[in-house]
Amino acid sequence: MQSNQQLRRTTLGLAGAVLIGGAIAFAGQTVTTVSDGPHVFWQPDGRARVVALCDGVKSERVVEAADGFTLHVPCLGLRAVRIESDAPPPDDAVFTGVDRFLAIGDVHGEYDAAVALLRAVGVIDDEYRWAFEDGHVLFNGDVFDRGQRVTESLWLIYRLDKEARKTGGRVHMILGNHEFMALGGDLRYVDAKYLEGVVPALGMDYPELFGPETELGRWLRTRNTLVMINGLLFTHAGVSADVARLGLSIDEINDLVRTSFDVKRDALKSDPTLDLLRGVRGPLWYRGYFMGISGYQNASDDDIRTVLDQFGAKRVVVAHTSVVKIGPFHGGLVIGIDVPMSDEVGARGLLWTDGKFFDVDSRGERRPLQFD
Repeated sequence: MQSNQQLRRTTLGLAGAVLIGGAIAFAGQTVTTVSDGPHVFWQPDGRARVVALCDGVKSERVVEAADGFTLHVPCLGLRAVRIESDAPPPDDAVFTGVDRFLAIGDVHGEYDAAVALLRAVGVIDDEYRWAFEDGHVLFNGDVFDRGQRVTESLWLIYRLDKEARKTGGRVHMILGNHEFMALGGDLRYVDAKYLEGVVPALGMDYPELFGPETELGRWLRTRNTLVMINGLLFTHAGVSADVARLGLSIDEINDLVRTSFDVKRDALKSDPTLDLLRGVRGPLWYRGYFMGISGYQNASDDDIRTVLDQFGAKRVVVAHTSVVKIGPFHGGLVIGIDVPMSDEVGARGLLWTDGKFFDVDSRGERRPLQFD
């Protein structure tokens, strides 16, 4: 007969989530306890309902929040963060005179790898506090899906943005296709931890955890699709020449995409502009900058110059399409930064400092980028 310890380490087969000795077990994974949150739900009377899952145990409390409150959830290893009662305004999108920035590709819930990179570059200190002074950090979309620490990643970005503003810095979470997929109910890439553990334990559907009445949800709905820093256009996937020919400004595109956050994909077809922006030629999905991607016509250098001219940009920086190493494409008109990250291989980012571009990794090693 197996001991209790052996039973707790038994890997499940095709069964769903079950509860064993207070621990939630997932299909194909070792039996473990699960923690997630906090999830803050704003109530009609202005109070906030805070729900968290700590070691498989759900906790819930209602907070008087007219003047905001400080959120503490020790079991999740997150620093306390100040929550304001007023909804955040739409984020700014165009910046000049920025001396240094770090741009990071798809995080996909790989919290530890992202943290290691932030520490190596000096964005945060050993206590996870902002240390990048007036620098900017860009998360180029797709924080959601695939990994097991999506919520922790979101709260880290949320808190660092608040801390960065106090020293003249900024943190940008650019919206990607997986933000829209997960919050829109397309759960194909959501990890089993959430679907088989968190969701049944909290008694909510996954998109509800980030709905417009939640703190993370209303914050996500103020984020941008396009950000311009020092003439560099940052977006998740890319911008096609078709989008550029709409003649819209950066702010207009950001506003349109934000307002479509809770519009179902089928309903977008009645609006040709939104259908283009949210579709495969739009900034959430486009892959035309890279050769050999099935279903996409390759963008020419002239197509990319059409995009850059429309927005007054020098280059466009994209994630979404995985690359072997961070570097230039199309003669330097495009910089691809989505080197897949994990605990095993770490993470990489695009660093701009002292007037130069570097490919930097989670060990702090820098490789200068070469532009022909």
